Amino acid sequence: MVEMFFKPNVQKIVAANDTEKLLSLLKHRSMQVRIDSMLALFKLFENDEESRNRMRFLLSDKNPRVKNRAAMQFARYGDTDVIDILFEIISSGPLGEQIEVLRLLPHFYSWENDKITQILALALRDKKLTVQSEAIKSIGEMKIETMAFYLLDFVNHPSVRVRHDAVVALGRTKNPIATDELIGSLTDSSPEVRKAAE
Repeated sequence: MVEMFFKPNVQKIVAANDTEKLLSLLKHRSMQVRIDSMLALFKLFENDEESRNRMRFLLSDKNPRVKNRAAMQFARYGDTDVIDILFEIISSGPLGEQIEVLRLLPHFYSWENDKITQILALALRDKKLTVQSEAIKSIGEMKIETMAFYLLDFVNHPSVRVRHDAVVALGRTKNPIATDELIGSLTDSSPEVRKAAE
């Protein structure tokens, strides 16, 4: 029990390949030790779902950083059980975590899951421009035709970057509703937006 008061060297434990020690550190009092141990174990258990599932209790960790990090790690396996936590991150998490969630969605989830489109719709309404922009890109990457309507508001946004991302995303959705807006973007003041609309 004395070791719980000293910060263990997680890298040394990883080098020694002591998975049981790493698993025990998932209950360490230091949030950072828990996160470092978890990340190391996710690498070690990359192809071992049963062993990864031994870390599921972290999804209920009292520290939101640990809980959110665990959810984002499980999200990399397309785990639908963490979608509610991903929604929480988008609604009230720190900016970096919001961006990470939005970047994970196109790679590990399907737009056919209603909760995923709800996450994206929520992100489009966020007050932070970077969150909105990432949501726009994710919708385009996922080619979500049914969300094209939401993107129309961003085609005339004051930010050139947002207009560009919206035009690209609308083009990828291939929704006919976007045709007029894309044609209108051919005369945008920004050459970058005009080129994206072509």
